[in-house]
Amino acid sequence: MLWGQHQWGYSKWGQASIDVQRTLAPLVGPTTGGTPFVLSGSYVASYLGDDTFAGSVINSSKWIVTTSGSGAVSQLNLLKTRTGATPGSRAGLSQIPTVYETDARVEIALWNRVTEYPPPSLVTLAAYELHIDNSNYARLLIRHNPLGTRTFARSEIVANGALQVSAELDLPTRYKSGQLRLLRIQNRVIMLVDDSVVLDDQKGLYFPTTVAHLRFYVDNESAAYVVGTGFGPHEVPTLVLFGENPARSTTRIRGTRVRGVTPPSQIATSVPIKFVTFGFTRFSVPDTVFAYSYPTELGVLQGPMNLSVVGDLRNPITSPVGFGG
Repeated sequence: MLWGQHQWGYSKWGQASIDVQRTLAPLVGPTTGGTPFVLSGSYVASYLGDDTFAGSVINSSKWIVTTSGSGAVSQLNLLKTRTGATPGSRAGLSQIPTVYETDARVEIALWNRVTEYPPPSLVTLAAYELHIDNSNYARLLIRHNPLGTRTFARSEIVANGALQVSAELDLPTRYKSGQLRLLRIQNRVIMLVDDSVVLDDQKGLYFPTTVAHLRFYVDNESAAYVVGTGFGPHEVPTLVLFGENPARSTTRIRGTRVRGVTPPSQIATSVPIKFVTFGFTRFSVPDTVFAYSYPTELGVLQGPMNLSVVGDLRNPITSPVGFGG
């Protein structure tokens, strides 16, 4: 039985009561994770947050155009953004439905020749943001600084109008295309460029506990400089959680089937399986847990061996495991 109620606009939508059957296969894997899995059942995937920007008309049921100054947007098989040369100009879209927990991605293609024609000051070539309001947001920026011709990614979490935490990652100066990704698990926010983590607020200390809009844009900041970037496709696949850790390489096969790879674990443990589809709160997979256990072929090994590559119960790996597993 689905749905409870839907409420579109600027409030959270998708309260749900579900009693349909769902399954996960397999239900056991090695300690280090990396086990391919399939989640199947009714409503395990949604495509409502997606957009390929096909055709020439922006979908007004999904997006609000956000421009300022000389900024402008258009659509033809991707979302074309252009600031114009007026300083302080911005151009982009804001998604109308709100999200709480989410795994959102957008492809970008930068059209700026920043090395041949450098801007006079710092500009934002692309931005992807979880936007609550102008005083509360988490954003991932691709920026170019003409001093030293530096192109870099910058992540920021702002709460109550104050910068709470930030991090930067250098990119190739001629960086032209890639993927921006925003993950939110309750208050934990993870921001990635091409699967490289720029910022991971692992303890969820900074981002407010409320829903947000996904938005992306370009901004020439204070420069009299034209910034142009193509965005799309935009995707919000199913967020699958093993305990509180997100699955890797999640792919929707259809509305009733999702596949992915289990996240890392350094200990043998059992964790509940939950998932979030676009615009909805968490769903549990009833009576289902995934058991992390070291491979059976290592069970015959005895003595003080340190299986540093795999890890085991006697000698667990203690070094950090990156997001990419």
